[in-house]
Amino acid sequence: MPLPGQAAHSRLAPVRLWEPGDIPSSARPAAVLILLYEKEEELWFPLIRRITGHPDDHHRGQIGLPGGGRSFPQERLEDTACRECAEEIGIDASSIRMLGALSPLYIAVSNYRVQPFVGLYPGLPSFTKQDSEVEDIHQVCVTSLLDPGNRMRSTVSSSRGLRLDVPAIQLGDLTVWGATGMILEEFCQLLNPEG
Repeated sequence: MPLPGQAAHSRLAPVRLWEPGDIPSSARPAAVLILLYEKEEELWFPLIRRITGHPDDHHRGQIGLPGGGRSFPQERLEDTACRECAEEIGIDASSIRMLGALSPLYIAVSNYRVQPFVGLYPGLPSFTKQDSEVEDIHQVCVTSLLDPGNRMRSTVSSSRGLRLDVPAIQLGDLTVWGATGMILEEFCQLLNPEG
């Protein structure tokens, strides 16, 4: 079946930053991973808060999925996602079972073409954050992600200090917006097509 892609992305797209769909050829390849695991008889996944003190990071202080840029041209993007996941949250990349890819999207502020993947981790992972990039790691239950009551508009600060009114997903004390929100919205659409 086709992926919901743009239709799902547009629900969480901060329209003043970018419109989903168009990806320039100059965009740098990157990958992120929704790493599912079972805990308390439910599916969970980690989100990270990027460190706030890195002046060159366009996404500093923001909530995101583990991931990053491709290291070399021949690296497969699913390998990029696993490698970055292992580096940022300290899990064994060889244990990840890839389930599939979601729709790519463009992040204008950092000029990345991001390819999201969904993977499954056997058992309960033990997380260790990479101090140079990750402020903290949060475990999120998929059930709370699917709750439509967690969709709202929120005022957030961009890395450039702009105050933006954006569509967001509120997961406890985490406000998820931008590319991460768009990716998770497509994931939700696949899990619950009736919405």
